[in-house]
Amino acid sequence: MKKLLIGLSAFILLLSGCGTPEVAGKHSIGDGESLKQLKNACNLNDGFVCSRLGFLYMNGEDVKKNYLIAKKYYNKACALNDKAGC
Repeated sequence: MKKLLIGLSAFILLLSGCGTPEVAGKHSIGDGESLKQLKNACNLNDGFVCSRLGFLYMNGEDVKKNYLIAKKYYNKACALNDKAGC
């Protein structure tokens, strides 16, 4: 039971964004340059970054919300064995 509670707590923290590592060393990617760096990293087959891009587009964080683009990045992340993208 204790392990279940710990696991659920960790899951909730991840969903809320707490404990999510910073990407590109900034809290905001609205400057365009950081977004470009993330896209370049995804193009270099970094599954974690592809998944993060999918999350950003799905939620409209610092980019215009776009589910089709989010799906594209999540699918690529999944193909690169990043479980968050699947």
